[in-house]
Amino acid sequence: MRHARRKLLFSGGRCFILGKGFGRVPCRCLPQKEKGDPPNHGTYTHKSSYPSAAGGTRPAAQRLRPFLPGSALPSPSAAVSERAELPTPPPPTAQPSEAEPDEPTEPVVIVEPEDIQEVLYAAISEIRQPPAMDISQVSFSQTPEIDVKNLYYGLTKQYPELKYAYDVSPLVEGDLLICVVSYMPYKTGDYPAEDSALSAATLQELIAAAQTHMGEASFPIRITDPTLSPDHINLALQQVGGGYILCALNRDGTQITCTPAMGTTLEECLAMLDEADRLAGEVAAQLVTDSMTDREKAEALYAYLTAHVQYDQRYYSDRVNIPYESHTAVGALRDGQAICGGYAHALKLLFEHAGIPCYNVTGKYFSEPHMWNVAQLDGEWLWFDATKASQNLASCALDAPPFLNNTTGTRRKSPVYSELRNMTTVGGALP
Repeated sequence: MRHARRKLLFSGGRCFILGKGFGRVPCRCLPQKEKGDPPNHGTYTHKSSYPSAAGGTRPAAQRLRPFLPGSALPSPSAAVSERAELPTPPPPTAQPSEAEPDEPTEPVVIVEPEDIQEVLYAAISEIRQPPAMDISQVSFSQTPEIDVKNLYYGLTKQYPELKYAYDVSPLVEGDLLICVVSYMPYKTGDYPAEDSALSAATLQELIAAAQTHMGEASFPIRITDPTLSPDHINLALQQVGGGYILCALNRDGTQITCTPAMGTTLEECLAMLDEADRLAGEVAAQLVTDSMTDREKAEALYAYLTAHVQYDQRYYSDRVNIPYESHTAVGALRDGQAICGGYAHALKLLFEHAGIPCYNVTGKYFSEPHMWNVAQLDGEWLWFDATKASQNLASCALDAPPFLNNTTGTRRKSPVYSELRNMTTVGGALP
């Protein structure tokens, strides 16, 4: 008689047998899910085609477009995040509706809390609202509202590319659970018709906008490329501020906020950034001439920085009392001591004064958080790690990238590096 308690769930082309005592059992018409597969990953179709709202059938592949290879997949550089196990869903062609016409109107039967997470995953991937859910059989660890929030947080932690769904509001009415997902408007196109916000179509344009307006606490932004991910946007915005001002996308993706560091004011931070820029300009003016090639300029500036700046050992021996300037270009160029952030910010400024495109890169050096640089020379993007070179931990060979650093296998490329590959820069794209 236990079979009588089984229920068939068929939603959005996915078919499962659910029931107490059985857990979640795929229908025999489905492929088995491999260990490590993301929620609802695979070709979950009951038949090769299924009824549409208007009658007849519609090919299953049409509904499964976000999960199929081909034109729907992002470029390799958009999928390099270490945790990116799924292709980034393609941008919507129109503002999503509450549900597609052929979505079932009956509530989805839920047996385990994890089933809610799968429903949320499917809806967010397709940038739509999830269907109502029957939770009469579910045992929650806390309240349904709290558990649903925790499931949503776990989902966006596991799949950070879905953070464009910046909030989920659960509402329980009897045995029905209704979840309303809030989407960043750059993914849906749902911006006000009369909008005075700055428009930005690329990470480079976002960086330029933040550079221009970082003296403001916040400013409105209209992002016009729906393929960008929130994490990559925020990593790109970290190119601005020199360690003194943190620029970031706000919660709903409609503004860029500019936050001063360490209890200072924006005015104080801007003054320190001006000081850093002045110091970098003076060094570049002394070492760089118009007759030098970019490689010669880079070699002179890099040699100066690694020879004249000492690593601030208080980072290891007295971290509480290390001055904040050691994290910035001011510590490197004025005080002659810095940690990795100070070296990287200083090299970026020095190279920019010499007309050499340069970006900061954050990641890990073995298990330690680290910052270094990538810069373009002779049409080629090369690594620069002034911190390790100053400690004689990197080779000074010039014959192969990473430039002035022949260490291999110790660094992981951060997502912002890979996303910046797509930016239009002098001479080409990053490797």
